[in-house]
Amino acid sequence: MAYLLPTLGKCIEKILKGTAKKKLMDIHLASAILKLIESDCSVLDIIIDSGYYLAAHFTTTLKMRWA
Repeated sequence: MAYLLPTLGKCIEKILKGTAKKKLMDIHLASAILKLIESDCSVLDIIIDSGYYLAAHFTTTLKMRWA
């Protein structure tokens, strides 16, 4: 049974074309960007509300994903 987990993980990666963690991070980032577009709040408030602990963390994640 233990040998099945790595195999299952690789199958899921192929299906999703990336890791599940990466997909969740993309959803998290997209949610923050959508809030930035739709909200009248300050950028810092939205970033912190979205779960990023620093504005630099958000911008670094954004640059790594879409730069």
